[in-house]
Amino acid sequence: MASLVSLARAARIVAVLTLMLSLGASAGRLHAQTPPQTPPAAPTPPAAPPAPVDPMKFTDPSMVLVILVTADGAPQFEALLTRVKDALAKSDKPERKAQAAHWKVIKVNQPQSGNVQYMCVIDQVAKDQTYDPFRILGETGTPPEEVRALYDKIGPSIKGVSPIPTTMVMDMGGAQ
Repeated sequence: MASLVSLARAARIVAVLTLMLSLGASAGRLHAQTPPQTPPAAPTPPAAPPAPVDPMKFTDPSMVLVILVTADGAPQFEALLTRVKDALAKSDKPERKAQAAHWKVIKVNQPQSGNVQYMCVIDQVAKDQTYDPFRILGETGTPPEEVRALYDKIGPSIKGVSPIPTTMVMDMGGAQ
């Protein structure tokens, strides 16, 4: 009887081992069929932000800029415009010369709410050129720290800039 119990016991052990081996083999096949896991890709860094658009570059053929400056800042603003005029005159770039040739600055004689009003009449816009006086100075050789000092001194007195696209209807002294 002892041999019968041991034979039954041995059969159970063989059955369990066979089951374990078959499960192990199946797990091995499943494991072998599972593609190796790759680590997640590193997050893509955000793209560099686009360069800010220069609101003082114009695409219309002609413009009028209305600029409001505090009365006490007007003399410094006019001195800034004189520096811009000199920088444009000294520039080697033909587009800067053309820019200067078609840019007139007019001062309105009556203050508006205590501010001095300037009108920049640009009868032919220089494409891809800024009309920002501080940027013009920076692009034409004025050291950045000097441009920054001018901006810090004059910038707060500029109370508004309104670009107005225009179209010439008629030249009263010409053929149109």
